[in-house]
Amino acid sequence: MYSENRQPEPTGNILPKKEKREFSGERKKELADLWTQVAIDNSIPPQEISEMQPPEIRKWLFESLIADVNILAEEWGLHSDTELIGKIQQADPGNEREKLEIDYFLAVHEKINERVKSFSRSPEKSTKWDSWPKKMRETGEFNCVGATLLGIRALSDAGIENYLGNPYGHAVNVVKTSAGNWFYVDFRNGKRNVFNLEPEVVQINGVTVLKVKSPRTDYRLIPIYKVEDISSSIIANFSSLAREVVDPSVPDQSPEKKDAKEIMGRYGAKLNCEALDDFDESLFPWIIHFDATPETQEEERRLKTQRNFEDEITAFIRTLPGEVEEHINIEIKKRWEKLISFIIDDDRTVFEGASDNFNAFLKVLDGALGRLKTEPPEIRDEVVAAIVGRIRS
Repeated sequence: MYSENRQPEPTGNILPKKEKREFSGERKKELADLWTQVAIDNSIPPQEISEMQPPEIRKWLFESLIADVNILAEEWGLHSDTELIGKIQQADPGNEREKLEIDYFLAVHEKINERVKSFSRSPEKSTKWDSWPKKMRETGEFNCVGATLLGIRALSDAGIENYLGNPYGHAVNVVKTSAGNWFYVDFRNGKRNVFNLEPEVVQINGVTVLKVKSPRTDYRLIPIYKVEDISSSIIANFSSLAREVVDPSVPDQSPEKKDAKEIMGRYGAKLNCEALDDFDESLFPWIIHFDATPETQEEERRLKTQRNFEDEITAFIRTLPGEVEEHINIEIKKRWEKLISFIIDDDRTVFEGASDNFNAFLKVLDGALGRLKTEPPEIRDEVVAAIVGRIRS
């Protein structure tokens, strides 16, 4: 069921990289132990793991992973709608079948979203590491990778063509309907994060990429991979965890670092950064090298700039009582045209007649815009366009 609609492994021009260490039999055994003892339940390493080649290992990683996700989904009551699946499979490809496919993934999204609503909202809790089934089972929660795993399982059960979408710092499901339309389906976030894409489909370094420009998402590049490649996202999460534990820039009291230390306390010897890098480099080189392309680096810089800008505004808003925040939102709606002119053209008439609270907001926004001017024009223009798009919507 998971082998249909597969993309070929990317074979584009590979960027220069560090000297590759041999993916030895011992390394393969380490990976199998890590996978069966840390990532998943209900599986044991293949006896012949040390002799298996990368395609065989990738196949085993995914099949054992999705088998445990199937069990977990049933434990959580996320049952597949067999009646709707039957209708999808009986419908002729085209608009009729597409409507059923959309009904199906919207219903799955609603089910998963109900579980997300029950997640802890405590500032002491984080889902940053809840990407592999064993951890998801322990906490009852999941991050974007975990949600994408649940999505792969549900979409593939229905025979819906789907891919791993891997925009910068995120994981989502990308659907191509039987009518040929693309959908961005983020099962970890609210229903606003399920929408039709009208992408330009391009190849970058041998990887299929959806180039998009939509007010519904900040992403401009969404690389898509076959669903089997999601094992790489879990290995990358392990690597990020191991590095965060020793990263002096991350406060020791942050919930993410405390959780990472607890996990390292249980599995530390298996979460070896050098070994994790070897696993990723040996099994998923096309993902590693796509992440190093100039296009990806530019996307990363743009998104970091935009998020830093937004974080500055958000930090100010969080200091305000709820009624003051609501008052500012009301003034934004009333003055949205002047606010946009201020952001784009530095038109300061928006300050005229502003309440004290809105005036304070404008001063914070003015400072953030001033710092944005130090960025390259193309980055600055993209960020401004994104902010203006949000105000208009």
